[in-house]
Amino acid sequence: NISMQAQLTNTISLAAQWFFQWESYRFPEVGAFLGPADVYLNGADSYLIATGIPMMPYYAVLKGVSAEPDGTGNYGVSVRWNPEWLGGSIGFYYRRFADMEPQLGLLVDVINGNRFFFMYGDEIDLYGLSLSTKVFGVSLGSELSYRKNMPLFSGPGIVMPGVVGLPGIFSALPGKGETYGARGNTFHGVVNFMGLIAKT
Repeated sequence: NISMQAQLTNTISLAAQWFFQWESYRFPEVGAFLGPADVYLNGADSYLIATGIPMMPYYAVLKGVSAEPDGTGNYGVSVRWNPEWLGGSIGFYYRRFADMEPQLGLLVDVINGNRFFFMYGDEIDLYGLSLSTKVFGVSLGSELSYRKNMPLFSGPGIVMPGVVGLPGIFSALPGKGETYGARGNTFHGVVNFMGLIAKT
């Protein structure tokens, strides 16, 4: 990646960053206590689907090829303003990035065998605002962000070649950076305070 930072004036600074490679999040791997779900990890090679049949309660689906982004559209820029009267800083941010957490897909292929695969949404835009200062001797940190085209928590997208028009079922595998899971626009915010309390 390439990153730069410039002090434009005594109170305004500019920073930018561009990544040339994309990688998904790394989680504690299969069998680890902190692993979120084995199917989403790099070491997983099969996905057990409940059948409801007593003699065969689960059906194993092997791992297929994931739809990953190309990794070139990951960049961002920020401007920070530090006016003397504020005693802190205000930041403005823009990011274009690809999701690093997957959505699950299932390919129903009677001839070659069923497969599960991952889909990672691309072309997500983030607009952010931050404020840090002191209020009555207490440090205040806060940020607000808006994400456009953000992948959302979804059930598996099902691909059945040759089938078109059924809700939640698609006829072809997704391309790079595409996902069949839900996507939407989201708001995120956090505020925190930090200060010292006298000895008690």
